[in-house]
Amino acid sequence: MTQRIFIRVSEIPKAYGIGKDSIYRAVNAGRLDLHKWGRASLIRCADLEDLITGGRNYQETGGGHDGGQVVTSAIPSQ
Repeated sequence: MTQRIFIRVSEIPKAYGIGKDSIYRAVNAGRLDLHKWGRASLIRCADLEDLITGGRNYQETGGGHDGGQVVTSAIPSQ
């Protein structure tokens, strides 16, 4: 089984117990980066886990990896 790289914002409440409003507040505050792929709003799982745990990447970068700006990313299909 492969580990997920991204998670849809709509899946975060069930998977992590965090509301969508809290996720969007973190994005607007520059604490998480939001990636768009078509109509899907995605968050990197590693970034979300770093935010939750106060992990290394979150502390070193002060939050999101590119200053918390909304980013449009292409995700290659597999």
